[in-house]
Amino acid sequence: MRKILVPCNFSVHAEQAIQFAIEIAEKNEGSVFVCTVLSDPETAQNQSAPQLSFAQAEEKFPEFISKFNTDNLLVEHHIRTGKITPTLLNFIEEQNIDLVVMGTSGSRGWSEAFMGSNIGKIVRTSPVPVFAVKNNTSVSKIRNIVFPCGMQPEEKLLIQEIQKLQTLFDARLHLLFVNTNPRRDNQAGLQKLKQYAELHGLRHYNVHVAHNAVEKDGIIQFTREINADMIAMGTHGNRNPGNMYVSSIAADISNYANVLTWTCAMESGEK
Repeated sequence: MRKILVPCNFSVHAEQAIQFAIEIAEKNEGSVFVCTVLSDPETAQNQSAPQLSFAQAEEKFPEFISKFNTDNLLVEHHIRTGKITPTLLNFIEEQNIDLVVMGTSGSRGWSEAFMGSNIGKIVRTSPVPVFAVKNNTSVSKIRNIVFPCGMQPEEKLLIQEIQKLQTLFDARLHLLFVNTNPRRDNQAGLQKLKQYAELHGLRHYNVHVAHNAVEKDGIIQFTREINADMIAMGTHGNRNPGNMYVSSIAADISNYANVLTWTCAMESGEK
């Protein structure tokens, strides 16, 4: 988590993301790359809302970043032109980014240029972990993390990242299995979660089974019930353009949950 990307449209949601990214960078001796994506001239002509020019974005940034304490931190501002999702994915690859922190208003989508579908697309396709920041969030306040478990063999890389995450926040993990079949035995689910945790050497955790016909709803409801601070999930990290439109529980959680979310590609080699 040394090189952190924060997409920035100068909104309140971008402010919340930058503040959170700065806190993470300070704990990891990292740097923050702020990227403003401008519409290309042809696309901008078809948009009713006024669009920033390169010069306006460049002029706006110094005042914007002055709101934050960055005295001991490297912060770079980059301005790119193009479609938001592919532009950010290319930036991740070009700059060897380790983490993305995105500000979002949740199911209502990003304000101004960052509309709701973009966070879902980034979550589906990003080769690196993605934080979706919904509110003013502090690293010091993350104490309970809900981790919905698929308990699949390909989750080895995901578990390694989860352990780094748990160390960063000094938090307790809540391993969750959502039982969508009312006839399925809860005790069997709990036993599998315990075996899964022991197999991967997890520490400071609890195991839970929640009932809901819809997995996404079960995750969100359980998070509310225990008043958790964050949800962490795995994705496939597939950069195939067609994958951006495929249903994704992780993308839906990032859009609809009211708490901080973190997603990570489960398999390496996608970057």
